[in-house]
Amino acid sequence: MRIEGIEAIPMNPEHWPDEYRGGALHGLFLNEDGQVFTYPYAIDLAVPALLNGHTAPGRLVQDLTSKLTSASWSVSFQNAYQDAFDAMHRTTPTLPEGARAPWTKLIEELKHFVPDAA
Repeated sequence: MRIEGIEAIPMNPEHWPDEYRGGALHGLFLNEDGQVFTYPYAIDLAVPALLNGHTAPGRLVQDLTSKLTSASWSVSFQNAYQDAFDAMHRTTPTLPEGARAPWTKLIEELKHFVPDAA
């Protein structure tokens, strides 16, 4: 299950190779249809563990940015994007130094896609 794989990482972060971390990060933000979707609590829980143990966390965030900015938003994400943005902001100081600027850029890039108020 998607969340079970994420929850296991913080328990023993040293056991997870870069490839798994990359796949888990992408899976944290993209649903099975390739749409942007996430759980804010999972951002708080898993993103620091995924990025702090990765050998190139900045590159991983840049790759995620490329994927997310070319994907459509799921209806669920459209209705709760602010909670995700808040979690992403909360997480920023816990990330490795090399990932913070790309992570902040990711947040700003996603804000360009916020749906207009009806």
